[in-house]
Amino acid sequence: MQETWDNAGMNVTPDDLFLFHGDGAIRATLRTIDWTVSPLGAAQDWPAELVTALDLALHARHPVLLLWGPRAVVFYNDACAALLGERHPAALGQPLRAAWPAAWARAGDAVHAALAGTATALPDASLDALCDCLCDAAGQGAGAPSAAAAAPVRGRSGAVLGIQVSFEAPRRADASPAERRLAFQLALADRLRDLSTPEEVVATASEMLGRELGVSRVLYCEIEDDGDTFFVRRDWAAPGIPSVAGIRQRLEEFGPEVAAGMRAGRQLVVPDVEADPQAAGHGASYAAIGVRAHVALPLLKAGRLRVAFAMHSPVPRPWQDGDVQLAQEVAERTWAAVQAVRAEAEARDAQARLSAVFDSLPVGVAVVDADGHYLMCNQDMQRFTPTRTMPSRDDGRIGRWRAWHEDGTPVARHDFPGARSLRGERVVPGIDMLYTEDDGSRHWTRVAAVPVRDADGNVKGLVSVVTDIDAMKRTEAALRVSQERYRALFDEMDAAFCIVELLFDEHGKPFDYRHIETNPRFEEHTGVKDAQGRTVKELLPNVEPFWLETYAGIVRSGESVRIEHYSPELGRWFDVNAFRLGRPDERLVAVMFRDTTARKQGEADMQRLAIGASEENRRKSEFLAVLAHELRNPLAPIRTGLELMRMRGDSPETVARVREMIDRQTTQMTHLISDLLDIARVTSGKIEIRKQAVDLNTIVSDAVETCLPAIEGARHALSVQLVPEPLALQADPTRIAQVVGNLLTNAAKYTPPGGRIRLSVTRDDGAALIAVTDSGIGIPAESLASVFDMFSQVGRNMGHSQGGLGIGLALVRQLVGLHGGTINVASEGAGRGSTFTVRLPLDSGAIPATWPAAARPAPVRSSRRLRILVADDNTDAAQSLAGLLGAYGHEVRMAHDGARAVELAESFLPEVAFLDIGMPGMTGYEVARRLRLIEGLARITIVAVTGWGTDEDRARSAQAGFDRHFTKPISPAAVNMLLDGVE
Repeated sequence: MQETWDNAGMNVTPDDLFLFHGDGAIRATLRTIDWTVSPLGAAQDWPAELVTALDLALHARHPVLLLWGPRAVVFYNDACAALLGERHPAALGQPLRAAWPAAWARAGDAVHAALAGTATALPDASLDALCDCLCDAAGQGAGAPSAAAAAPVRGRSGAVLGIQVSFEAPRRADASPAERRLAFQLALADRLRDLSTPEEVVATASEMLGRELGVSRVLYCEIEDDGDTFFVRRDWAAPGIPSVAGIRQRLEEFGPEVAAGMRAGRQLVVPDVEADPQAAGHGASYAAIGVRAHVALPLLKAGRLRVAFAMHSPVPRPWQDGDVQLAQEVAERTWAAVQAVRAEAEARDAQARLSAVFDSLPVGVAVVDADGHYLMCNQDMQRFTPTRTMPSRDDGRIGRWRAWHEDGTPVARHDFPGARSLRGERVVPGIDMLYTEDDGSRHWTRVAAVPVRDADGNVKGLVSVVTDIDAMKRTEAALRVSQERYRALFDEMDAAFCIVELLFDEHGKPFDYRHIETNPRFEEHTGVKDAQGRTVKELLPNVEPFWLETYAGIVRSGESVRIEHYSPELGRWFDVNAFRLGRPDERLVAVMFRDTTARKQGEADMQRLAIGASEENRRKSEFLAVLAHELRNPLAPIRTGLELMRMRGDSPETVARVREMIDRQTTQMTHLISDLLDIARVTSGKIEIRKQAVDLNTIVSDAVETCLPAIEGARHALSVQLVPEPLALQADPTRIAQVVGNLLTNAAKYTPPGGRIRLSVTRDDGAALIAVTDSGIGIPAESLASVFDMFSQVGRNMGHSQGGLGIGLALVRQLVGLHGGTINVASEGAGRGSTFTVRLPLDSGAIPATWPAAARPAPVRSSRRLRILVADDNTDAAQSLAGLLGAYGHEVRMAHDGARAVELAESFLPEVAFLDIGMPGMTGYEVARRLRLIEGLARITIVAVTGWGTDEDRARSAQAGFDRHFTKPISPAAVNMLLDGVE
């Protein structure tokens, strides 16, 4: 902090420096010296401490010598010039070594050590040697001094910058006591004037008084708060007399009367302690400090004993009144000087603290007088106040600066906060102003001012405070841009956005949240109106706890969350991205989300389509494999039968049996191909339904007759229940017979041998019901919905494959639908049988007609006789292959299921086994594994004979233990080749 504007940048010459103005020979000499070539340099560059010390010396009436800087440059006043004799004026401004060689020889080392900066204090011995040297040297001139005292001149840091030596004027032998006391008082006042600490004041006053009166010791004692204990802060003692500085004693130790008198403020003058009754019994206390005679001068302040000034003598001494009076005056002057330097020290400390605070403030601060001149300002203020006075122009210009209001108008001088304060406005709040420089630079400040008034309320000045808000303004501008961008994004973004505040109970559990802010898309995505400012439970009383716990977790952890969740309250799917805003105690969560219901529904639809397509593809693939299998099955016995006829064409029985078998297989293939063509026509909408008036009972009876051989072949018990009267309806008799036949055939296939099948026809409210119930393998609940789907075969998945393409029931449903009817299925589950029910509309006006019935369709020896087992659930296939092998001369046994094949093998011990894969109950894979375990069949050759012919099928049969894999229909040549290789 600085109290006035400094002179930096001013061209100061000796004529300009106030030191050089005024009367006196020394000032005149100072003006003639070219200081630019001196050790101290140009006068305008002299430090303030030198200027102050030299000014005090020039004003002193007694001789004063000043040594300055590392080279001890000599300065002195007019009174000292006479002591220097012929050394004046050449010594002025010269180093002590050159100006006064004799003095340098005796005290140069001490002076150099102090002034070279190697010490911060001067030892007393060095000061005494310097004073003695200077007194002796000065004695060569006129009017030699009687004594000298030296004191250091320190800078702000405490370092010694110079030494000041004060000389006592010589005593005149003819001077009166009053003149001598006056001269002493003047010398004392002059010495005390420049001292800065209580210790220096006490030491100087004690020494001067002791030397003046010739006593052995002078003490300055401070009385502590108890009014009895005194502390010797500093004393002066003559050579050979011990110092008592620092001791602490009680007044009572020197006698109660002495203590009482001191507290009452009475002077204590004792010429001889041993003869003084007040000291009786306390002689040891006096003897301990070497006192025989003494004077004690109490100083009472505000009625209380504060200080005692004392003089000691080691021998009895009759004290003169003048000496006591002088000591009393010195005591009072010392007290006043001590209080003064203490006050000055406190003021300096306060000023230093104020300066530290002033300069450490993060704002510019200035104290301005009533005329607008700056008395004090800190460094920050100087950046904004390039002149020494308040603005004086109306265009806002202050030196190189111009000041502008926020609206862009210049700040007039009467609008500045300082000017308004000087007009008496009580407090002027901060005003934001933009400062611009001529070079184009800009800076924002906030200026405030407070008037300073005297006791009468008159404005004596002001305190101005300037805050640098340039960074804040830039931040505000950036924040405005950011907020505008945020608001634009907030309002225009496609996603919904809201900021919510979580509400917790006293246990820290979330119970609700409030919508602090919502964007326009919030309502669009949620369907909730006027949400801002309201809690979620006000809007959705049954809100899921999931949302409360999720947002509370974000508040606690600070981790963002990305989730997709269904809200049953809103009936919508949401894709949510949530994150915490601010500190945990603010409990704010930002939520950005989208309504993804349409997308989720689309995904579900796509997934259903994909699953459906996948299932359809699977069924088609399975259908193609089954189709190949079903086509190969009838082809196998046909081919084998033809070979048999070639070999035994001369046997009428063989030829007749083979022809009958070929007729059956051809009929089966015809039905299979017919079903394929029918389903193709139905799915493409090209099937032709030739409706006519028919009797349902007749159609059902004919269908039963057609299916009866298959039913009886499986040893099933069939019961048929028809209504006694005709059931007339408009229908295609061929297609309805196909429906009934497919249902009966299906029941026969999927009912184990010896099962029960019941067919019933009933009338029900204008409709005819055809129900086919079996005791077969049943249908699992999960398969009921798909049993009428294309290529669906429940039995295959349950290990009960009976052939077929899985299109029969699909065709039935389509044909029934084309007749305006319906079909459904019921089953209590696997192994519980099933019931298929067809509902067809009746037509009472129809006249039944007759309809035609369906028509029917039509070898090489081995080198060694082998035992061969043939196992196939297709009887014709088994018989034809067995006949062929028998024609080759082999011994053959047949089985039509897996269990029977294993049973025959245990007794027959075949060398070769031909096994169908898809046999009911026990598959060919299981039969092959069991044959390998029978004793005596270690070298059996096992051949797979199947309609399944993919690479996967071949790999699976090999893994099950088959040696060869033949795909139906098998080649007789391949069979012969295989058998020829059997060992």
